[in-house]
Amino acid sequence: MSHVAFGYDSHGEEVEEELDALFQAIEYVLDESMSLREAADYVSFKTKRSISHAGFKKRMTKELEKANGREEQATDSTGRTLSQEPS
Repeated sequence: MSHVAFGYDSHGEEVEEELDALFQAIEYVLDESMSLREAADYVSFKTKRSISHAGFKKRMTKELEKANGREEQATDSTGRTLSQEPS
């Protein structure tokens, strides 16, 4: 069985509920409202799909690199902007 990235299904299609929870948790970490572990637990609870704090950090870093690597800022499905770097 191959690994399926968090936020996507086995066909490579986005899972909106997972991505929404992921982006919300990234905002909480950037706002320093949650630690990485708390954010991973939040995402796991909201989506009923497990993600470790290390896996969450890896996805957060990837999303922030994408956001900072474009002239346009990356946004989640609700239009929230992801443009800050973790401190």
